[in-house]
Amino acid sequence: MTGQHTIYLVDDDDDDRFIIREAVEGVLEQVSFSEYSNGIDFLKQLEQPGLDLDSVLILMDINMPRMNGIEVIAALRSLPNCQGLPILVLSTAASPEVIKQAIESGAAQFFIKPSSLADLRILADEIKSYLHHRG
Repeated sequence: MTGQHTIYLVDDDDDDRFIIREAVEGVLEQVSFSEYSNGIDFLKQLEQPGLDLDSVLILMDINMPRMNGIEVIAALRSLPNCQGLPILVLSTAASPEVIKQAIESGAAQFFIKPSSLADLRILADEIKSYLHHRG
């Protein structure tokens, strides 16, 4: 992997955002995070003109107030400059229906939020691998 990657982390839980950011920064050197506690603020950010989205990855929670992750993904897919943005879903909601909705709405992959340090390391390695395969 060459160059800097930006990860947009959208999750209403401050602790989850902190833990995920720390884990990913532990396995990736050239990464920066932009964090959002809700989907509405995140979508407003993406609507700014001239925003460079070439090296972006989105980590999206599902269960959020005001606008859930499925709604955010659907809204993203309707924005012309966001059609191909890779979205990885991280959620505690792991029912087959939720996973199916996330993938059908445009998520590239679905991960269950880690419940242990070992699971967190696996998730960070998966994100690293995903970024490496994207270039």
